[in-house]
Formats: sequence, C-alpha cells, structure tokens
Amino acid sequence: MNITLYGSTGQLGRVLLMHCLSAGHQTTTLLRRPFPDDDAHHGIKTVYGSGLDEKAVAQSLPENTDAVLFAVGMNRSSENHLCSTMTETILKTMPASARFVFCSCWSALFPGEKPSFLLRCARQYCRQTTPLLLQDKDAQLALLAHHPEVNWCGIRPMRLVSGPSQEYSRGGFGFSPFFRTTYDDCAQAMMNLLPAKGTSHEAPFIRSIKSTTH
Repeated sequence: MNITLYGSTGQLGRVLLMHCLSAGHQTTTLLRRPFPDDDAHHGIKTVYGSGLDEKAVAQSLPENTDAVLFAVGMNRSSENHLCSTMTETILKTMPASARFVFCSCWSALFPGEKPSFLLRCARQYCRQTTPLLLQDKDAQLALLAHHPEVNWCGIRPMRLVSGPSQEYSRGGFGFSPFFRTTYDDCAQAMMNLLPAKGTSHEAPFIRSIKSTTH
C-alpha cells in the first residue's frame, strides 16, 4: 500500500513507521525539519513542512495514496487545535478513495456520545490537567462525524505506555483509569484498520490485555 504517516517522529509514530516498513508499504512522512536517521530506511519518502501548511500537506499526499495514518499528538509547545486543524486540512487534500486511520485519546468523545460515570470523572480530570488536548481531540472527532463521505476509522487507546506487544482488546470492557495500552499494541490496532473495506466511521476504545497496572 501507499501510506502517508503523520506524527512519525513521536513515540507512537516511530512504532507505526516500523510496522509500515516491515509490511513493505511505501510510506511518505511529513516532517518540520530533518530528523536523525530519517533517510536510514528504504521505502520512505520524506516531505518537509508544517502539517498546518496546505501546500506541504498536499505534497505529502500523492494521487496514489491508499491510506493515511494519523498519529499526531500534542505537547506544551504545540499549536492550539493542532490535531483537528491538521485533520481538516488532510480531509480536504487526500484522494477521495483513501482511508483515514487515526489515533485519538481515551477521554475524547463524539458529539452526543454518552460517557460512563468513570469516563465523566476522567474527562473532568483532563479538563483540569490537559484542557487543550481534550478540546482538540473532541474537535477532531466532531469534525470526522460531519464527514460521512470520508472512509475514516480510528481508535481511542487507554493510557499509552512503553513496552512490547501484549495483545489488545477493542471495546466490550468497562472504562477503568487503570487500563493501559502499549504503543506497539496501539500501532498494531491501527495497522489492522488499513484495509479499505474494513469497518468505517467508528473509533472504539482499546486496551492491552495484560497491561493494566503500569
């Protein structure tokens, strides 16, 4: 497949990049600036520019793009509404036949979605500690919900932690602040969503089966 990966220098993005290369996918990444070892692997095309620059995003999405993997996160130096703004730009630019696969966060909700009591408590905590991240991830889900014409799907992992794959479970479990998801399990879950005829227009919660206390 021809894949464009956004967020390839982050913790999740680096794992996703290795998965893409191992699977033999032709992968394009968008970087703000040269990154150590960004030319160390065959099969990677790198475009330099900002994910908020429509021209740079367009250059990173060739006409033969089959899928987009969105693993962009936020930190204290990130622009406000980074993920939702980038997502809007990508949706405007990517080929109509491409599939958009994204990683959200465990506290984000679609418009009208009813959270459990524990999730409401968790969202209240996030409003106090990481309000911009929660606003941005909620805005991203709201944006996608208004684009049913786009072939999109994603995941909402429990708190991301380092460590090897431990297998993952999607949905069907009650929310708990003790649940964790390893980066490798998160990346594998996203890779499993790549087939164009897979499930669309949903973003289930996922967790690593064995990683619940770290």
